[in-house]
Amino acid sequence: MAFAQDFLAVQGNYASLCAQRGMNQNTAKGWVRACRAAGWLAPGRPGRAGAAEPGPLLIEMEKRAKS
Repeated sequence: MAFAQDFLAVQGNYASLCAQRGMNQNTAKGWVRACRAAGWLAPGRPGRAGAAEPGPLLIEMEKRAKS
């Protein structure tokens, strides 16, 4: 979850995410893929590299935090 939030905070910029987290891009891309599969991030879209949108689990968690 925290990784997905960090990815959204840098607006899908892998270089910024990697610098912030101290990881290489291949690792970050694997984690993003896992977050998308789990529902923390929305599925990617053709033509939008690194598209950063929250998935259903993250949206639900944010709704609960607000109430």
